[in-house]
Amino acid sequence: MRLMLLSFILIILSACAGKTDKDFFVYSSTGMNHDFSVKYNFQDTLYMSTRFPEKATFYALLKKEDHSRIKNLIKEINFDKHDSVYEDSTLRDGWGYKFYNYRDAKAKSIYVYTTTPPKDLDTIARQFEQILMQRNFNTITKEVDFGNLNHILLPTPPPPPSRIIIN
Repeated sequence: MRLMLLSFILIILSACAGKTDKDFFVYSSTGMNHDFSVKYNFQDTLYMSTRFPEKATFYALLKKEDHSRIKNLIKEINFDKHDSVYEDSTLRDGWGYKFYNYRDAKAKSIYVYTTTPPKDLDTIARQFEQILMQRNFNTITKEVDFGNLNHILLPTPPPPPSRIIIN
């Protein structure tokens, strides 16, 4: 009986531990003066990858109230209600952001780059920006997976044309 109870407890603990490592949320933001992504792993750490003005990776530890505030902001994002892309093809040099949520092996995202964003998404994005400005991030060399960054990352430029030299 004890062996069975101990086995049951170990299975439950391993299932819970595995789930929290795999679920994550990424907020990405790009504009004239910045380009970054922040990963929240539903624990006590934020990871940030900046691509402009400099390329680097950082981390910050969260206080309990910040942890709750971020979780509540994520809950406010209704991925089922919104389209996955709000993009104005005529907009140049604007502010774009993306919410990417990976929970229970399912990925959902919303990308916004328009002059008329959904008001609720715009408010949430601005609140994320405020939270990030209040954090002290420390540099790390660890490679961090930020999930699908389509629409945020610029496409890889094509190789330069080959030169043909005729003698």
